[in-house]
Order: sequence, then C-alpha cells, then structure tokens
Amino acid sequence: MSKSKSSLLVLKEAKPFIDKLRFNETTGVFKRYNQMKTKFDAILKAQKQKLSICEMKIAKTNAKALALQSAIDAMVAEAAQIEIPQSADFGTLLQIRAMKKSQINDIQSQQIQLAVLKQEVRTLKQEYKHIYMEFEKIKYLQEKEQEHILKALKQKEQKMLDEMGTLLYIKENL
Repeated sequence: MSKSKSSLLVLKEAKPFIDKLRFNETTGVFKRYNQMKTKFDAILKAQKQKLSICEMKIAKTNAKALALQSAIDAMVAEAAQIEIPQSADFGTLLQIRAMKKSQINDIQSQQIQLAVLKQEVRTLKQEYKHIYMEFEKIKYLQEKEQEHILKALKQKEQKMLDEMGTLLYIKENL
C-alpha cells in the first residue's frame, strides 16, 4: 500500500513537468523542456536585458555617428563652395581666409568627435561580445540543468512504471 501511495506522489510531482514535455521520436529528445524552471532563469533574463541595452546603445551611437558624418559632409561641401576672389581688397581677402580657416577648424573638431564616437562603438561592440559570451555560458548551464531534471524525471517515471507493473502483476496473480 505504501508503494502505491509513493508512486502516486511521484506521479503528482512529475505531472506538471510531463505535461509540458513532448517526446520527438525522430531525435529521441523531449521537446519544449526549456519551460522548466531552473536556478539560471533569473540570471539568463538579466543577461538578455543587458544584451538588449547594449544593442540599443550601439544603435544610438551608430545613429549619432551617421548624423555627425552627414554634418561633416555638408560642412565640407559648404567650405568647398567658398572661393577666394582673384581681385579684392586686403580686408575682404583676410575675412574670407578667416572664414575658410574657421570652417576647416569646425570640420576638424567634428571629425575628432566622429573618431570618438567610432571608438565608443568599438568599445560597445567588445562589451556586447563579452556579455553575449556570458549569456551563452549561462544558457549552456541552464540546458545542462534542464537535462539533469529530465533525466531525474525519466528515472522517477521508470521507477513509477516498474512499481505499477509490479502492482498489476501482484493483483492479477492474487
């Protein structure tokens, strides 16, 4: 009698997990076992959030870099349109020269800012790569934990089936 109670208890414990599983006969693997809760779920969720935050930072920085590059291109086109006249008084020539030099300085400062943004993108990509590697490690550990849980469930199920078979055999022979 105690064996049947224990087998029912095992069945009740395993039922929520078994309901979520589907056995794939071609591969011999249970599908959808990633719904099982493990100790790595919260860590994996946090890593996913870090990845998405890092992706957003990369996208924003790339957008800033593209906007800055288009601004630099516009400034270069504007500076190229300024022509030094062949004949003008000395004051006008100095003004035009100062204006052109000012635009060149602005372009150079913008190019420095662009270089800083590009370096920031490279740094963010390295950070993303590091976070992704950590994510993959945690995901691997989670899958191993799920496989361990599945193995334990299969053993419990096998034990339960053996107990049920024994009980049926005893019942038939009595």
